[in-house]
Amino acid sequence: MFKLIAAVTLAALLGGCSDADMRSTPSTNVQNASGVALQTQYRQPMTRLNLHPDAIQLGLKKLAVSDFGTGAVEILSKTGKATGTISKGLIRPDGDWYDGKGNFYVADYAAIDVAEYAPNGTSPSFTYSAGLIDPVDVSADTKGDVLVADYDDGAGSGTVTEYAQNSNKIKDQCEPGGSVVGVAVDKHGDVFASYNNSSGGANIVEYKGGLGHCAGTVLGVTLGYAGGMVLDKESDVVACDQTAGVVDIIKPPYSSVSSSITGFSEPFHVGLNKMNKLLFVADVVKAEVFVDKYPSGSSYTTLGSKNGLSDPAGVAIH
Repeated sequence: MFKLIAAVTLAALLGGCSDADMRSTPSTNVQNASGVALQTQYRQPMTRLNLHPDAIQLGLKKLAVSDFGTGAVEILSKTGKATGTISKGLIRPDGDWYDGKGNFYVADYAAIDVAEYAPNGTSPSFTYSAGLIDPVDVSADTKGDVLVADYDDGAGSGTVTEYAQNSNKIKDQCEPGGSVVGVAVDKHGDVFASYNNSSGGANIVEYKGGLGHCAGTVLGVTLGYAGGMVLDKESDVVACDQTAGVVDIIKPPYSSVSSSITGFSEPFHVGLNKMNKLLFVADVVKAEVFVDKYPSGSSYTTLGSKNGLSDPAGVAIH
């Protein structure tokens, strides 16, 4: 199971945590004539806002944070104030997602399903479970189809599974070639999935136009350990690398990492507000959601116990 494997790495990750008083801005990869990546990092003092939560503006209607500590999803307002909890139908909520209509989805690896909640609902309106073994992330395309990252199909290789909305019948299911951790869909219906391969690294695969016949193209980037992912308005892939403790920004044609936002211990899942000005990163080691300016990576604020969070794992923006 993905979460158990990730937990084994916590001690090592804690040893590599950055100074609590510093955060990093992106490190840019520049290719020289021989193709060797030269990395220049810029560090600056953290400018975290030490203000009452009502003094911040997160540029969203609400933020849903799946929380391992509470076994529920905590709902925060646009000012970071805790406004509600969703617990019905959940055991160990992981990756979560809001679609364009405000429907809310939660992948729960312990319940072995994905629960869908109608806008402002607190009880599941539908549950997806067919063909799932270990669901850890979820997304939806513009047609309303639901896509699930399933870490392990029971045979050592995970799947990306697609359902029509409110149907528990598998529409498409693909095996990228490893344990699938993250899934995201762009405005054209292209599906991206991050997965851990058998060689000990991680890759991202793109299914152009949708899962279709599973004719995916593996992108020219390698991660240490896959995490959650989203796409920004420019169709840049924004992907968590758990062991590296970074969030990578990968621009088309997706042949290399364009820049990395650093300073995390174990970034599980990631989200962007509608204007793509703020990046939300759930870090399960530090038990906080870091909010950074995007794409610069400079710190804006941090959400934690003062905002009703215990051990955040997933972030969904509406």
